[in-house]
Amino acid sequence: MSAKSRTDKLMELAPDLPQTEVAVMVMGEEGDVLLGHVGEGFDKGRVSVPIGGLKPFEPVSDAAARIVQEWSGLAVDPQHTIFVCESIHPDSGEHRIIIFVFAKLLPGQAKPSGQSFFHDVRKLGDWQNEMSDTALDGFQKFSIVLRRQAQKG
Repeated sequence: MSAKSRTDKLMELAPDLPQTEVAVMVMGEEGDVLLGHVGEGFDKGRVSVPIGGLKPFEPVSDAAARIVQEWSGLAVDPQHTIFVCESIHPDSGEHRIIIFVFAKLLPGQAKPSGQSFFHDVRKLGDWQNEMSDTALDGFQKFSIVLRRQAQKG
């Protein structure tokens, strides 16, 4: 019989905890933002920023870099947490806590791989009908952060 990991023991104690995810707002060199098509979950097929699960005891900045690498093959430098939000899916009841992180693209990289692509942040309305609710909420809040930073200028 194998010993249970610390994570397994914690999950037995609290199996109904919300899933914690990290969503990464990656700005490209020309004011564009990294997007991609979601491959699974209740946002499957929708357009979103890179998002994925936070592993137990994984630092948020490490998760952000890992998630972007898995989504796009790109390396980023996570800067800071922008905001945290809660999402409860109306049909499934799936409960998520989402930590939004701002990250800078490391210079000298090729284009993103797979289903990922950069899109002009000023033209996100092009994708509004295809974007996940999480991404829409994230961009709305992110735009407030960007305006405040511009005002501090």
